Amino acid sequence: MNRKKIIFLVVIGFLAFLAFSSEVSANWLAQDNRVVCGNLTNIPGRIPAFTSILVNVLQVLVPVLLVVFGIIDLLKAMSAQKEEDIANGRKVLFKRIIIGFLVFLMVALTKLVLNIAIENPALKESAVDCINCFINGNCEGG
Repeated sequence: MNRKKIIFLVVIGFLAFLAFSSEVSANWLAQDNRVVCGNLTNIPGRIPAFTSILVNVLQVLVPVLLVVFGIIDLLKAMSAQKEEDIANGRKVLFKRIIIGFLVFLMVALTKLVLNIAIENPALKESAVDCINCFINGNCEGG
């Protein structure tokens, strides 16, 4: 399977996820749903709901795709049966696994820091509250 087909399947899967997600049906489809984001008021609830879902999907999807593409490259190198290509394929796969882990860890650590920072009352009405709204989907109604 070539990369275009894989990307097409991922996009279709993402759209199916959006179509059947209960969070989307609650926040995305509600026309009058407005949220407060820091000092900004009257933001449509669709925007933070979409970005929150997008961050969650990318947190999982990017590492998985990196590993899958690394495995595909390694299998291609193994089918060529050249020792140099196999060694190069292993290096690429290992690098992609590490990068995928770092991407997953980076998003998780960002969410953790935001959850800790949002508990501070001094930061409650600042940009941290707005970022928390868009990344974690924890928005206050407006």
